[in-house]
Amino acid sequence: DSLRGYIKDFSPSWVGISLTSSEYKYAKSFTLFLKKYFDFPVIWGGVEPTVSPEHCLPYADYVCIGEGEKAVIDISNTIKNGGRLEKVNNLAYKDGNEIRINPLNPLWENMDELPYIPRVAKNSYFLYKGKVVELTHELVRKNTVLQASIYRVINSRGCPMRCTFCVNSFYYDLYPKYHFRTASPEYIVEGIVRGVQEPLPVAVISFLDENFFARKKEDLDKFFELYKKRVNLPYIIYSSPNLITDENLEKAIDTGLRGIQIGLQSGSERVCKEIYRRPISVKKFLESVERVKKYGLIPNIDVICDNPYETLEDELATIDVLCKIPKPYFFYLLSLTYFEGIPLRKKVEKEHPELLNDPHEKDILITKPTVVNKLKHLAGIFPARAVLFFSKWYSKNPNSLLLKILVEICFWFALIFIQPFVFLWILFLFSNKSIKQMLKYLYYFVDFRIFKTFNFWRTSKDTAQT
Repeated sequence: DSLRGYIKDFSPSWVGISLTSSEYKYAKSFTLFLKKYFDFPVIWGGVEPTVSPEHCLPYADYVCIGEGEKAVIDISNTIKNGGRLEKVNNLAYKDGNEIRINPLNPLWENMDELPYIPRVAKNSYFLYKGKVVELTHELVRKNTVLQASIYRVINSRGCPMRCTFCVNSFYYDLYPKYHFRTASPEYIVEGIVRGVQEPLPVAVISFLDENFFARKKEDLDKFFELYKKRVNLPYIIYSSPNLITDENLEKAIDTGLRGIQIGLQSGSERVCKEIYRRPISVKKFLESVERVKKYGLIPNIDVICDNPYETLEDELATIDVLCKIPKPYFFYLLSLTYFEGIPLRKKVEKEHPELLNDPHEKDILITKPTVVNKLKHLAGIFPARAVLFFSKWYSKNPNSLLLKILVEICFWFALIFIQPFVFLWILFLFSNKSIKQMLKYLYYFVDFRIFKTFNFWRTSKDTAQT
């Protein structure tokens, strides 16, 4: 009732909902609610409507495909002037049983023309304890994991790589001239300065750009100069292994870089090249991780699990690579999800349709509770010798009940007793080996909701196999 009353009083001319696959069911529920009580158009945008308009148009009146900055202005002006939304570029809609897709506006080239995005936008409201209330900094802090102390920013679009499991590969087909774009160093740093000045804590700044080091050398140099001068706070980035060079690391560390998220995905050369189309060798990956560790940084390794195209040999190769990485390091085990639009989904649809999972229901952080997946987890926190012993045993006798029992015992022992100490070890290194700084971070990081982020206590066989 509170939400209904708020919307009635606000009286919008249209409502836009931005969503990814994981938010699909929530967007659907909210749209049905809006349709029940109001008659304004509901327009969906974001990744999910872009790659799969046919799954969205049964609920939304229109969907915005691709980049929507110009489209939202055109939508508002069209409604204001009494025009027809069917004429607006980037929109798709149903015409009887057919879906009509309008031409796309050109890519937004000058990222500096976009408004700065505050950490908490003005005139923001959310449904809190049954009432629509203004979204304040204090409410954000209380209701966000780690007290909102991780300041997330993104100032680029696209990725130079075209991995088959990633939606970025879809955009290269959607836009014939799709390419990596980034805001200027001046714009990026100014936006961060404004965000840091808001009344929210900042333990670390997380750059969510797909490939931070993909920028031009002169842009990186200018960014490092401005960031150190105006911000000078710890930060973490994403990067592909081939762009992790001594030159980049030396300059970044001097300005506050503390960690890098790096994709291994699979320890199998065959899987990386033939299935994922990632032209990065295992040797190159290990060299980049060694380089990161040499500079005292914390690597965060991405590994894709539950891939039906991987053989046992491929999976054991991944365990072997993980065991070669000097501890400590963070890691994410991600369950392969066939998102709409990605090349890998098309491959599975053609070759193994019975293996398809629903990306709207699947939790990418929940992997199947197999022995191999548990060994991958153990590889990041347990003594490498023991993990390799189990791995070799499994390769010879995968049905051994004794092996399964031992792996299960070690898995839970490591999860409960070893992993917390590994995190403290990592936090100590992240704090430049300063106990005082470490205690400061602990103030923000002692939050049990963090366990959900790293999938400590959740392993659902049914969910993983959806």
